[in-house]
Amino acid sequence: MKWKYIFPWIWAAFMLVLVGLPGYRFPSIPLALPGLDKLVHAALFGIWSFILVRANFSRFVIGILVVLYSGTTELAQAFLFIQRSADPFDHVANCLGGWIGLWLAIKATKGKPVDRGVRNDTQKNNS
Repeated sequence: MKWKYIFPWIWAAFMLVLVGLPGYRFPSIPLALPGLDKLVHAALFGIWSFILVRANFSRFVIGILVVLYSGTTELAQAFLFIQRSADPFDHVANCLGGWIGLWLAIKATKGKPVDRGVRNDTQKNNS
């Protein structure tokens, strides 16, 4: 199995670990910028969407995965993880970040699938 198919799930696990860590595990930022937390959430899910596009997931599936996984992580923060709480605005930031990442990935690949239908010279010559 290729690395590009495994990496999205490694990134998803990494995000789950980050959102599950208790708040005291994160360094305090002396100049707490308003909204910095939401920007981090959006960036994590945006990167995940970009990685999913590179792994040839359909756009529709990526959009649904972002919403479902974001909701799941927020519910886990509410009910499973210690010293964590759910925030509906985190869910919104996750979804927006994921959808922006999806849009950027589509723009970067000019709307074309990454590797689908690509044939090398030996396959062309043998056809």
